[in-house]
Amino acid sequence: MASAASAINLWYIENATNGALGQFAKRSLPEANDEVVLHPHLKSLLKRWPADEAVTEQERVANGTAALLGLIDLMESVFNLTLEESLYAVWPNPFLNSTPAMTNQPDLLLVDGSEVLQEIPLWPIIQPVRHVDFVIANDAGGTDLSNGWMNGSSLIDTAAYCAANNVSFPKVPDQATFINYGFTIYPTFFGCNDTVDTPLVLYAADAPWSAFTNETFLQSNYDTLQLETIFNNTFNLYTFGNNTVDAEWSGCLACAVTLRSMQRMGMEIPEFCNACWDRHCWNGTYNSTLPNDFFEPTLVLNSTETYEEFITNPEGAGLTPTNASSSN
Repeated sequence: MASAASAINLWYIENATNGALGQFAKRSLPEANDEVVLHPHLKSLLKRWPADEAVTEQERVANGTAALLGLIDLMESVFNLTLEESLYAVWPNPFLNSTPAMTNQPDLLLVDGSEVLQEIPLWPIIQPVRHVDFVIANDAGGTDLSNGWMNGSSLIDTAAYCAANNVSFPKVPDQATFINYGFTIYPTFFGCNDTVDTPLVLYAADAPWSAFTNETFLQSNYDTLQLETIFNNTFNLYTFGNNTVDAEWSGCLACAVTLRSMQRMGMEIPEFCNACWDRHCWNGTYNSTLPNDFFEPTLVLNSTETYEEFITNPEGAGLTPTNASSSN
């Protein structure tokens, strides 16, 4: 699960240091003449839509973190904690003096993966020593776009990090391709045709299947019906509407779980599974043209119901999307 708390850490640090620290790449875009070295895929967002999207996202998180500033100050004054101790987990270093880098380092500051641009906690799982065959990447950070929906940035960052560190990971496209091909709406496989040493990844972003769940991180209290609405939306997302959108989806999941084992044993992959990859696996093609309209998905299971209609129903009443005005 993506961690909103770590994102808040970064936003707080940015505010507290007047923008010098804590920059969060997925909401802050380089200028058109900036040279992007580490993550060239971000160049595809230099003409992000609408034109004020980056500013809108900056304002959203600034407003959201304003109330936290006093709490952090209180933690520092009452418990005599430093800023780092307030925001991060300080843990005794079990590797003290074991290597030159660990010399005279009595504590480790444990942080979330989003602070290296990866909100989905994949990096510890996909280490080669683990020999992982299949992993589900749940993307629910809500920090990619100002309306709280995702555009694949976290998975893209993980792929870039793996490539830079020689760790096997499926190739993934850019953010525009994620949106144009519906990869942020429908759970999608990556790496179906890769070698056995590359984990097969199922990417599933928070998306409106039966409810608008682009919730603001400021809302912390939900009643039973609201929780059931959110949980049911997640169920529909991961089951393709309980197999109503694709009657064979459960079988496709079984193919994904066993694919690397079948490859390792030299077994012929069933045609059923190959048909699943044709429907649900990225085939390596790109569509990097930004859509004409801002990404505003409708309900998959009821595309005619608008956001305004949704919140008039009992299950939608009280839910507060990140940007309600643009969830329609």
